[in-house]
Amino acid sequence: MTNTIPSLAEVKVITFDFWQTLVLKVHPTYRKLQLELYQDMFETTAPFDEIYVLLRKADAACNKIMEDSGKDCGFEPRIRFLHEHLPENDKIKELTQDFLANLYRELEEIFATYPPVLFEEDILDTLAFFKKRNLRLGIISNTGSNGGDHLRRALVTHGIWNYIEPNLAIFSDEVKLSKPNKAIFQELLTRAQVQPDEYCHIGDNIKADYYGAVQAGCHAFHLSSDSPATSSITEIKTLCEYL
Repeated sequence: MTNTIPSLAEVKVITFDFWQTLVLKVHPTYRKLQLELYQDMFETTAPFDEIYVLLRKADAACNKIMEDSGKDCGFEPRIRFLHEHLPENDKIKELTQDFLANLYRELEEIFATYPPVLFEEDILDTLAFFKKRNLRLGIISNTGSNGGDHLRRALVTHGIWNYIEPNLAIFSDEVKLSKPNKAIFQELLTRAQVQPDEYCHIGDNIKADYYGAVQAGCHAFHLSSDSPATSSITEIKTLCEYL
């Protein structure tokens, strides 16, 4: 399947990835409080830098599973990875469902208080322009330690949620599918009641966002600030470049 560059006149629905597309990175205060929370709840004396390295390894392992299998591998597998790799004699012995639920709620509150940094300062203006063109906007995002509940609250805080059609916000932890599985894009088509050539997805991950959408027969843009000089991939450097 080849991807053609769609005009706004052809497209009825646009979805965005969350990370590195709508938002850039976690808030630095969130990261500090997240590490403090893990240290406290896991009852470990492992230093922050050691916990952070384990978090990055958990993310890398789970993200690969999601991209290879097309199935969700979110909050719980990452927390279990972290728990399993902490020093054996310096951590709680068991992860109960109550523990996991409490940790998830605590992370949600911190995430809502210190939401991620926006990818572009003028993103609300860009979304407003899309809406003025009668485009329906949504989100398709793989999730990790922060689930769909967390991401929604961050989008509300930033004012982005005002432009999103709630039924077109699809998070991997809620549908148990992950990009690049074409089934998650087909779920969007079903919810929106549009044809593949009436829909465009924008995201930063070539495999998950770009090829996932294209293999489902949809249009796609790879959002990249360091695009190669020559490429067969349809790329944009900023969201407003598609205006």
